Amino acid sequence: MSATAETESFIPYTREELIDLCIADGKLANEDIPPFRAFCELLAAHSNFQFHKHLETLKANYAPFDPDNLEHTLGPAEAIPSDIKENRFVETLRYTLECANYRELDDAAIQEAIANSALVDLKTDIDFNDFDQVVFYYRGSTPTDIDLTRFYVWKKKIQTAVFTNVVLGIKFKEASYFQAQKRKVEKLNFKPGLMYLYMYRNIPKYDLELLFPNVKLDMNLIDRLLFIVPALAAGASVLFKALPNLILLVGLLLLLGLGPSYAEWVGVYEDEVKDFVPILFAFFSLSVALGGFAVKQYFGYQTRRMKFMKDVMDTLFFKNMASNASVFYTVIDAAEEEECKEIILVYYHLLTNGAELTPDALDATIEGWLAQKDSTATVNFDITRTIERMQAVNVLLGEGDMATTALASVDTQGHCLVLPLLDAKRLLDKIWDNAFQYA
Repeated sequence: MSATAETESFIPYTREELIDLCIADGKLANEDIPPFRAFCELLAAHSNFQFHKHLETLKANYAPFDPDNLEHTLGPAEAIPSDIKENRFVETLRYTLECANYRELDDAAIQEAIANSALVDLKTDIDFNDFDQVVFYYRGSTPTDIDLTRFYVWKKKIQTAVFTNVVLGIKFKEASYFQAQKRKVEKLNFKPGLMYLYMYRNIPKYDLELLFPNVKLDMNLIDRLLFIVPALAAGASVLFKALPNLILLVGLLLLLGLGPSYAEWVGVYEDEVKDFVPILFAFFSLSVALGGFAVKQYFGYQTRRMKFMKDVMDTLFFKNMASNASVFYTVIDAAEEEECKEIILVYYHLLTNGAELTPDALDATIEGWLAQKDSTATVNFDITRTIERMQAVNVLLGEGDMATTALASVDTQGHCLVLPLLDAKRLLDKIWDNAFQYA
């Protein structure tokens, strides 16, 4: 079993580091460095303002489903039905995560990862029918070698992907669903009808089941065999040794209950059972031995189960980054950062490259430039999405000119163009000036 490294759209630098790398190239004239920094500052403010709208949308539509905000309940005063709020929230969350260069792991991939679990030595089961919604995104997938022990003696090395960041959103069905299944709602580890959000770091792909609050634990096939086979063998041995005593005991019961003639059917005569105390004592001793063996096997399983639960608690406690509404702020910040870095890269390379570049050529140029800066990071730059966002950074020109100018455009020959530094700063400044028009 092996895992291969995935190409990432995530740019492995902070915005400030990326700006410094651009300047360190030496392609910008000294007099252009301060305007370039000012452009980046204006761009960050513009991006922050745009994503703040998404943050408010997330907060407003998540409130009825927030487990930490139970005082908010949907009632007659709500202007928007809950299903519309739910869909609007999930749509905005997905968009924001994709802006932050997270990748979606769909239901089939989640179930495949859980079915191929290699790190947990207990059988796990997750009932996906409990969920109305499952949103699972990750960013960063690093192949990692892990040593496993099978059958207590056989050691095996596997390679599995470790997700650097994971965002999991789960919307549980309403209480009526669980009541119809004869499940006590008050005994559940979650509240029906609410949506739980989690953000974790460094989660192995084959440990995904640990993240679901409705995971159930049971003995796997090896556990069952190790429990049942020795018990049957020991039980057979005990029964074989106890067989004469058992026959005497059965004969005694027949003698007392039905008479001597029935006891003789099993070969037991009245004079053989006059002193039955030693027989009962021997049978009791053998029963205790057999029961003690079963108890030992059971508590061995429970010990392993508690160890697994400790691993779950360690995962949830030490790898947790945020939960519920606090996930929004982390994801929004990441989306702002990624969008700014992508636009800065496109703008810088078009500004400093003397040749005319098509989107494909620009994409290859940026990926090659990033590879030169860090050979260990393979970035799959999304040029199409970035150009579209830069085209959306536009404003209607004034002074009678009804044309629209944008931060980036593509001419009739398919070449990418950007505004000069001064015009780009003026564009962003004009957009900011027109952000609120109440007077």
